[in-house]
Amino acid sequence: MTHRYNVAGITFAVALPEGVSAEVLPSFAPFVAADAAEDAFFFDASASFDLPGDASCILMDSNDMGVSRVFDSPSWEGFFVELTFAGTSHLMRVDAGFRRGEGCLKWDDPYAGLVLGSMLRITFAQVALSYGAISLHSSCVVNEGRAYLFMGTSGTGKSTHSRLWMKAFPGTMLLNDDNPAIRVEGDVVNAYGTPWSGKTHCYKNLRFPVGGIVRLSQAPANVFVRKKDVEGFLEVYQGCSVLRTDGALHDQLCDALMQVIEMVPVGHLECLPDEDAARVCRDGLIV
Repeated sequence: MTHRYNVAGITFAVALPEGVSAEVLPSFAPFVAADAAEDAFFFDASASFDLPGDASCILMDSNDMGVSRVFDSPSWEGFFVELTFAGTSHLMRVDAGFRRGEGCLKWDDPYAGLVLGSMLRITFAQVALSYGAISLHSSCVVNEGRAYLFMGTSGTGKSTHSRLWMKAFPGTMLLNDDNPAIRVEGDVVNAYGTPWSGKTHCYKNLRFPVGGIVRLSQAPANVFVRKKDVEGFLEVYQGCSVLRTDGALHDQLCDALMQVIEMVPVGHLECLPDEDAARVCRDGLIV
């Protein structure tokens, strides 16, 4: 059965095998969409195929969802991705534009739904670029009607900083704790909740104009520095989800990100894990 979802104003379709219900994707429930005139991409999660013998690994990454390896192959105009989680490997393949994807999943694996969610995240992040949208590895809160995104390497304290904002500024709400999307829409950059929020169950189908993007680093004092132009670009670029080996996708990311930097305050916050860090951060962004 085919199910449709809308994330950041972008609709896509997912076909599940017979006997597998949409409950396998619980975080997607708030994003269910009506039939679309045109889907941004279609993902068939009931396919069966093998990794070609001529495939070569071009990228490998590891995170909370295990290990992912990206392959290209002379016999396939696109990419293969192998996702290994809790010792079990699953395979997906996509065409060159990421407009059609297929998943070869082992449905007896209790984590198959989580793996499918990761496959959809990977696909969405690439397709979204052509719509002026960027999947950003960050934690995002909403304060007084504006979204603030906090970036940093794993363990920096993105989630902690979001909680500090919620403590320091009553009424602040968590929008997403791992992979919100930002999208250039006219003269506004909006932040969207998504079905991908890491270990935090926060799946809100909401959008808010972005008030600022901040990269965090741990330090013995709280110091905020505004970043503009190239410096601002580099601060945000590090957290953008894109297959960097694909020139066309990378160009789309750079085009969208340049617009974001021109429209949204960007900064770097050296910080302690205390409420004063939240105050210094907000003061630096709204000045």
